[in-house]
Amino acid sequence: MNILKNILSLMGLPALSENRAAGLSIVLMIICLILCYFGYQTVNLFTAVVAFLAGSAAGYVISAQVAEGRFELTGLIRIGISLAAGLLFALLCHFVYRLGIFIYIFAVAMSASYELIVRIDGMTERNLEKAVAILIGITAALLTMRFLRTMIIIITAVGGGFSFTGALFQLITVTDENNRTLFILITGALIAAGGVMYQLRHTKQRTVRRKKKR
Repeated sequence: MNILKNILSLMGLPALSENRAAGLSIVLMIICLILCYFGYQTVNLFTAVVAFLAGSAAGYVISAQVAEGRFELTGLIRIGISLAAGLLFALLCHFVYRLGIFIYIFAVAMSASYELIVRIDGMTERNLEKAVAILIGITAALLTMRFLRTMIIIITAVGGGFSFTGALFQLITVTDENNRTLFILITGALIAAGGVMYQLRHTKQRTVRRKKKR
């Protein structure tokens, strides 16, 4: 939900009402479960989505910076430029497969690690939290280039599991913040572990079947 708020703020759009935010949380929970348990199988789809969002955000920000002080761009033109940039970047990542995977894993690992760092509250300096999250994202993406299948499974399961619990506890009222954090960590870890085991078993079975056919 924090990511959504940042995007809405960046695009100059109003925040969602509570009812719409609750509905979006449910949709996000479903998507996160798909990511957690079918991340390896749906990697191409999620990579395209992440690449499109990253390209759209970059296109919007760059167009705004270039136009500033020189000429005025209407909201529709900026959105058009943003969508075009997103499509171009998604196509680039489709043809350059490992680039798309790198960006996808970086985004998932960075987002999940940042949320965990904030929840655990081991640091008080936000810039340091962001720097650590970016470093974790880059490290995970680099490792994925070497251990493609294993890292995709682990990162998607962990990212999906903890994102699911984060969205879930947007709907559940827990007065004690310490208990809330503990519930999120425990529930997220259990769901992520289940996602890792399911994906490892599922993809392994598919590989074995292919070898038997040969």
